[in-house]
Amino acid sequence: MTKKKEGTKVFALRLDNQTIQELDRISKQFKQDKSETIRDAIQDFIETADNEVIDLAINDYIHARIDEERFILTTGLQEVSEDLKKARKEIIEKIKKGEN
Repeated sequence: MTKKKEGTKVFALRLDNQTIQELDRISKQFKQDKSETIRDAIQDFIETADNEVIDLAINDYIHARIDEERFILTTGLQEVSEDLKKARKEIIEKIKKGEN
């Protein structure tokens, strides 16, 4: 029996046979068991999703669709960088001039 790592929880997951076959193949390529492969895949997905959220928040902030407070809340950053503030200001000026 495998000893449970401290700070972890068991999570049951149903997968179709084709997915399990692919998981077996990939796990063998990486010389990992299936649980390690699934953990790595989920962690990669989370990091990618977080990066996409940050990218969208940057775009929304620059184009004045969200304010500084919402940007900080969404990204988890402490403050808005000066380059983003400058980019936002430039976009707002273009909008005022009817260029955007």
